Amino acid sequence: MKWELLDKARLTAFIDSVKTSGEAVLFNPVSSEGKVTTLPFYKNIVLYRLTSFASIPVFTLHYLCDGVHFFYLDGTEVPLLTVNRTDTLQLNVANVMAYLNFYFFAVLQNDGEMYLVRDPDTYPFQDQDAFDVSGKIDFGAQHSYEVTEESDGGFIVDTPLFSDGTLVRAKIRVDPNGRVTIINQRIIVSDSATTLHPGTL
Repeated sequence: MKWELLDKARLTAFIDSVKTSGEAVLFNPVSSEGKVTTLPFYKNIVLYRLTSFASIPVFTLHYLCDGVHFFYLDGTEVPLLTVNRTDTLQLNVANVMAYLNFYFFAVLQNDGEMYLVRDPDTYPFQDQDAFDVSGKIDFGAQHSYEVTEESDGGFIVDTPLFSDGTLVRAKIRVDPNGRVTIINQRIIVSDSATTLHPGTL
């Protein structure tokens, strides 16, 4: 993904828009960095990244923005669904995998961290700066995925993913409003697989 670095004036305006009184020391233009990028499944919504170098370890927050309001990505699906209800979400067969990739980045799962599989040999070394929400993801022939569009505008995705450190193949429902439901999962073991239901890993 291509991040645009905010200049000092834009960074200052961004920080003033999102900081609370208790964060005045942690986030300031002198010791912070701001970046922005577009997302292929949103119309008029961009993703902001705010990083403070005044703390150890380095502290990073993410926000969705419609040009006026900022929606802090707090690990729940609430900010995404709030943004999605404003008719800015434009899901299609070409970008639903990018949306899923972003969803698992933004929303913490009860079963632990989940990642779409790019290269099974690199897990868990998935650098956040390399997090890509643009274009079609190439999993390779062995770990291919299938997307089926449903009559209501939602999608069924059959894809490999890492679920709390385990390589699984999952069937996932993405509804027209961007809500994600894992229908089932099965552990990938060589050429065979064991079916699991959500919450059993």
